[in-house]
Order: sequence, then structure tokens, then C-alpha cells
Amino acid sequence: MKKRILLLLGIVLTLLFLVTSCQTKKEEPKKEEKPQEPVVEETAQEVTLLLKDDEFDLFLSKEVIKAFEEEYPEIKIKKSKTKDIVKYYEELEETEPEALADIVVNEAGTIALNQGKWANLTALDSEFVGQIPEALEYADEEAVYGIPLKMETDYVFYWKDLFAEQELAVPETWSEFVETAFALTEKVGSEDPEFIALGCGFKDIWPCYPYMEILPVAETGDIYRAYEKVYQLLGSEAVSGDLLSLGRSEVTSLFASKKVGMMTLSGSEYQKIKEDLSEEELENLGCFYLPVRDTKEEPFRVVTYGKTFLSINEASENKEAALTFIRWIYAESGYQEFLAEEQEFLQQASIQMPEVEVLTYHSQSQALPFWSCELGVQMLTEEFDFEQEMEYVYERGQD
Repeated sequence: MKKRILLLLGIVLTLLFLVTSCQTKKEEPKKEEKPQEPVVEETAQEVTLLLKDDEFDLFLSKEVIKAFEEEYPEIKIKKSKTKDIVKYYEELEETEPEALADIVVNEAGTIALNQGKWANLTALDSEFVGQIPEALEYADEEAVYGIPLKMETDYVFYWKDLFAEQELAVPETWSEFVETAFALTEKVGSEDPEFIALGCGFKDIWPCYPYMEILPVAETGDIYRAYEKVYQLLGSEAVSGDLLSLGRSEVTSLFASKKVGMMTLSGSEYQKIKEDLSEEELENLGCFYLPVRDTKEEPFRVVTYGKTFLSINEASENKEAALTFIRWIYAESGYQEFLAEEQEFLQQASIQMPEVEVLTYHSQSQALPFWSCELGVQMLTEEFDFEQEMEYVYERGQD
């Protein structure tokens, strides 16, 4: 019995020792494991965009692209520009589709000239395309290969106070337009030798297009009559200064500083000019349609044409993402406000000439703008032979 008591006592002491050891032993706190950050894969789909470095960039600025990417973070727009406009057209023609951007800024002529390189947008989204009458205007057998962001018209920008000081009215015929340029040269140019009555920027060649490409359309296809008018204008005293020494941007800057009295510009270029003008100067800025008719009894014809066509490369692997961007651009409220502000200024031309006959220029062959603008520059050279060159024009037109 005594042995049992001692045995039980030993067991109890042993248990007490073990419990005491466990209580006195300091437990080390477990280190908190930091949660592993999830590995984020780059999922943004890159869509490349190629455009010209001129007024087209007004529609597709960094701010516009940033706004799109914020709304569609899964798509990233990579923009590239070709500053030389002639090289731009050459690039479109010579580059294989696989090497072109996903979205390309086109003109009606470059779409036609490079057939086969552009995706049929009607096939991709007929409902969206069908809601844009400007796009349907340029459809090729119901297929649309580019959507114009706007229909453009060319205007003559001028300074209202300058016209008032010289008692000049807005011209309504071609002869009145030439006489206005001559009056500015004679009156203002006599006091300021650096003053230019009619700014052009022919050094860059392409600014000839309102006269060499659009004016024949206003003459209902009479190229001879249209070019005869331009040739006589450029060779007269109505045009002052060396027209081949200044590029478009230089003349535009001179116009903003009132060193140029009139300048033929597209409506879109108002957005660039206004950046350099105060509110007071903007109030003084006016515009009117370029008058082509010979008499006031003739219809006043105004030519409109699609501008900034957004096309999708047929070889693109990102067609759906590219189309998402085009849909967004066309519906984006900021872009619509941009156009509304521009139209408010251009409304002056419609008020001055409310009854016009609107002609749409389709420019189905991009070859015309290239050589016609070059022809305009050649008219400023001494060796230019008008009749001989017109024979060449007609031969070119038959090809």
C-alpha cells in the first residue's frame, strides 16, 4: 500500500514539473507572413496609329488618346507621325500591309489608291457605319474603308478691321476676290513692304490644294478655266512677296500677327490659329467662302470633302480594338464640342452667303492632288508655259 502511495506521488510530481516547465517556457511569437502581391500581367492590347503631323493631330491629340485609355484601360494607343506630307503618302503606298499601323489616317484618294490594304468597316460593324452619312458618302459598292471625322470646307480668313479701314467688302465673285487682294497690296503694302495681301505657303507644295484641287470642282470640272484663274492670280500684282520662300506654318504665324491680310485655310485650322490670338483678336477675325463664280447671277458653289478618314489595316490583328477606338472617337463628347466651337466661328461665311450650291469632292484618285499641287508651284516660275502644261494636264487626265 505504501509503495502504491509513493508511486502515485511520483507521478503527480512528474506532471507538476512538466506543467510548470510549459508555463515558464517563453513562447516565441509567430512571424506574420506578408501576403504575396498578385502578379499583374500586362494585358493592355497595343493598337498602333499612324497620322500626318498637321491639323489632323487636332482631332487625335495626346489628351484625346489619354481620355480613351482611361475609359478603356485594356487598350493602349501608340501614335506615330510622319511630318513630311509627301513622304506620308509615299509610305502608305510603298509599305506592305503587315508593316502598317493598325489604324491609319487616310484621305479619300489614298484609300482608293491603296485598295486592298483597308478593312471593310461595314463588314466589321454595319450598324455603326450605317449611322454615319459622311462615311456612306464615300462607300464603294456599300463597302466603307474609312470614316471621315468631319466634312471639310475651305475658307478665306481675313481681318475685319483691315477690311473696314480700306473700305473693302467681302468679295462675292472671283474678280472681286482678285481686286480685294490687289487693293490690300496697293494700300497696305505700300506702307509696309513686308505685308502680304494673300498668304499661301507654297514652299510646302500641298497648300496649293484649295486652288489646284478644289477650285476645279467648284468650276464643275472645267480644269482649264480653273487653272487659268489661278495662273492669272499668281502672276498678277495682287499677290505680293516671294510665295515660294515661305511654308504654311510661317505664313500662318504671319497671319496671326496681321502681317498677312487674307489666307485660304480649311475650317479645322481655326483651332490652330486661335491658340495665338486674344479674345479681342478672335472677335476681329472673319472668314468667307472662296468665291469662284464669274458673275453674281451664277450659283455660288461651295465644295465640301471628307477629312481625316480613320481606316483599319486589313492585315491588323487588332481590328476589334481598333474599331473600339474609332467608335469612341466619333461619339466622344469632347470631340463634338470641339466641332461645335469651330462651326460657331465658320458660321460667318454662311451668314454672308446663305444660298450656296454644295458640291462633294470625292477625290477617287490621289494622283490628282500630287501633281496638281506641284503644277501650282510651277506656275510661279518664269519658265512655266501655261498652254503647254495644260496639254499635259489633259493627257494625264486621260490615263
